[in-house]
Amino acid sequence: MSAIDAKTILDSVNTVSDQVVGLQGRVEDLAGEVKDAARHGGADALRDVMQDRAAVEAFWSAAFGALASYGQQQTGRIVLGGIKGLMSRGLLFVVLGLLVYSVGGWAALAAVWKAIWGGGQ
Repeated sequence: MSAIDAKTILDSVNTVSDQVVGLQGRVEDLAGEVKDAARHGGADALRDVMQDRAAVEAFWSAAFGALASYGQQQTGRIVLGGIKGLMSRGLLFVVLGLLVYSVGGWAALAAVWKAIWGGGQ
């Protein structure tokens, strides 16, 4: 390979490199333009939708419906949790009452009842 061939190859590589750098800059410019167009287009579309009364009513109706559904779910959990707690306390009371009855009979159960509820003295 001669020196002239190496210089020609180097010049060709430099030319291609310059073209690639130029194309990269153009691609970045086009990407910025697309991004700006999408941003402005989205804002324009949103503005148009928010000016449509039916669309706004549908949006807020769906939002309040979702909020009401969430509230009902949470209320149901609270009520079921309260019932579960009440039943577990009742069951505990019955089990302890049976235990006291099995050890001391009706007299022991009556004495515990009076101690807890302060029945007639």
